[in-house]
Amino acid sequence: MRTLTDVEFQLEAEPLLRQVFTGSNPTVTPFAPGISARRILYPCFFDFEEAIPSKAIVSAAETIGDTACYITKTIKSFEKPNHCYIPLSEFEAGYAGPSGSKNLIGVRLQMDVYGIYIVIFSASGRWGLMLLEEGLAILGGTSEFVEALQANVPTLDKQVYAYLKDLKQSKLAGMRLTIDWLPGLLSHIYGDGIRKKLLREVETL
Repeated sequence: MRTLTDVEFQLEAEPLLRQVFTGSNPTVTPFAPGISARRILYPCFFDFEEAIPSKAIVSAAETIGDTACYITKTIKSFEKPNHCYIPLSEFEAGYAGPSGSKNLIGVRLQMDVYGIYIVIFSASGRWGLMLLEEGLAILGGTSEFVEALQANVPTLDKQVYAYLKDLKQSKLAGMRLTIDWLPGLLSHIYGDGIRKKLLREVETL
């Protein structure tokens, strides 16, 4: 594993990132047109591990022939690295290893790879995950990648319901800010038909 400077990232990794994410507002139209399979992940309040174990990410990525991924922070640090390259053989131990392990990315590279607006994406530009706010994350990739992930994460298609249920409960309790962006994001990820179905079904939760 290794860190990348901003210049190295722009030359080496950003073109691959843009094959997955557009760089526009992540709650409007985050995915590039070529990313055909898209999902909402929840809960992801600090990392992805509860929603999708890193072991499952590695397995699905290897299924489509990937050997590495990148991690980038969209909220930049001025004192520590903001980008890194991680071989998949080192990803699970580096991202989700036990606290204090010498194999952790934070220990080896001095880069904080947790928190909001962390993006993990394929070194071949075929899948990516983005951690947003309020425990929400989005995932997209080729159909082969998402199908392989689904095989190891049976809850993958149910996580959007958990998010909408919690959103509904906290909104009723007066704890949530406006979510005018949500229908548009649901349409972008699932299509208009499934968006309408999801919003109808959440009313019965």
